[in-house]
Amino acid sequence: MLKNIKGFFQLYRLHDKFDKLVWTKDFAKIVEFAEEVKSKFPNRPIGYFYSGYGKLNLSKYKESKTEFLKTLDLLKTRNNRSEKKFYLYYSYLNIGSAYDSLNEYEKALFYFEEAIMLNKKKHEALLNRGIIKMKTNNKLEALKDFEKVLELDENNLIATQNKENLITELMDSELTSKNEN
Repeated sequence: MLKNIKGFFQLYRLHDKFDKLVWTKDFAKIVEFAEEVKSKFPNRPIGYFYSGYGKLNLSKYKESKTEFLKTLDLLKTRNNRSEKKFYLYYSYLNIGSAYDSLNEYEKALFYFEEAIMLNKKKHEALLNRGIIKMKTNNKLEALKDFEKVLELDENNLIATQNKENLITELMDSELTSKNEN
């Protein structure tokens, strides 16, 4: 029992340090600290997760994807459900973002959908899936995603702008097709 309590506080301190680094937006320092954590705790997902996060923000998409995939692999052995859910959701979300940045939209969609299945009340994965659907010219499905995002977060400017742009595009294309007939 004492070992579990000690492990909990150690993990809490690591999360606290990462949170402070995230606020600084010094992604190189985040990666540096994450590498240190990975060497001390190679079987814990925290170091791999934050290494992936830092690398994603440094535009090192392939490296980031590898770190998040390692996070997912390590999560298979974790028992803490809340820790697991947090890392799973954000790992899926970030892997999807990495694939989006690499223009691998089908893979990005897969990971955004995995994140959505984990937590339907968070809007980030829905927003990103909508953007991918928009990029792949699946405008009606993208519009549905942006509408769902706005149900969850009515002040989301990205969803609002994309929804308005899609409605305008769809109306223009309908007018164009009517004029051609």
